[in-house]
Formats: sequence, structure tokens, C-alpha cells
Amino acid sequence: MGRIIQAIKKSKNNVKKGIEKFKKRAIKRRNIGKNHQKIPIKKIKQQDLKHWKNAKSET
Repeated sequence: MGRIIQAIKKSKNNVKKGIEKFKKRAIKRRNIGKNHQKIPIKKIKQQDLKHWKNAKSET
């Protein structure tokens, strides 16, 4: 988070770049153990939500 805050102080353009880098890093972390497929974060969040709802309905 510290890096994103620093980027905000520099300029709005740098904020966009910083957030893009952060997203790329997050995607890389999520892809470990998933055959290194590049999946958009939105799709991953929707999958997690479905999984969570199913788990919640089971209990």
C-alpha cells in the first residue's frame, strides 16, 4: 500500500501506473498454482463470490 500512496502524491498519471502494476502483481500472486493462466481480477472475484455463496448455503 505504501507504494500506491507515494504514487498518489506524485500525480494522477502515476497513480494509474502504480495501480496497474499493483494489479499485475496481484494477478501473478493469484496465478501461482493455477498453471500460470492470466485471469482478470474481476473474473476471479466473481468465482470467489460464487464459491463463498455455495459454501454458505451448505452450512
